[in-house]
Amino acid sequence: MDTIGVFPRLSAMRIVAADGTDFRTEEKTRYYIWFFLHPGIRAIRGYFSSSKVTMRTLLVRLRRIVGLVAMLTTAMPACMASMRQTDAQRQKSGLTGTTTMVVKSGLPGGDATKSLQSLEFAVAPIQDDMPIYKKAMIVKSDSKGHYAIALPPGPYWIGPKAKALDPEHYHPTTTFTEVTVVVKTGEVSRVDLVETAYAP
Repeated sequence: MDTIGVFPRLSAMRIVAADGTDFRTEEKTRYYIWFFLHPGIRAIRGYFSSSKVTMRTLLVRLRRIVGLVAMLTTAMPACMASMRQTDAQRQKSGLTGTTTMVVKSGLPGGDATKSLQSLEFAVAPIQDDMPIYKKAMIVKSDSKGHYAIALPPGPYWIGPKAKALDPEHYHPTTTFTEVTVVVKTGEVSRVDLVETAYAP
């Protein structure tokens, strides 16, 4: 491949090295590619190449580099999580819907009341047809009973918060709708949830 054709303006320039040597035409393009793609290498080489660098100065510089690497290593998981959340929001995949509270009369033939209310529930990913409760997120709808959450594509279980927190000792006092749903890429699925309680 003719690299000069890719960078016609760069090849037309006259480049002189530090020792006064004039670069040939082919070398000009290679020099510019190296110069723009590897500034970090140039900086590090200049950082340690000075003959005046003492052992103490070298150790101080090494400590700074180690500290920077440690900081980046610590921040990387949070950055990755933020990127995954941002990706889900950009694709607009997730769940939305309402939460309704139904109260049934404890008397035979009694009336039931229902209203949109703020409720807490759990959303857990499904693997091998089983909810992974330890990875569940707790969601709370607003005061008008509406919720919207961004999620990566995949299957999910939606159910009572108490069951997700302690599935082995879950003893419900109310009945909460348990639903399984598949979130698709670029789609927001609507799921309306109902919790039913019984009046004395």
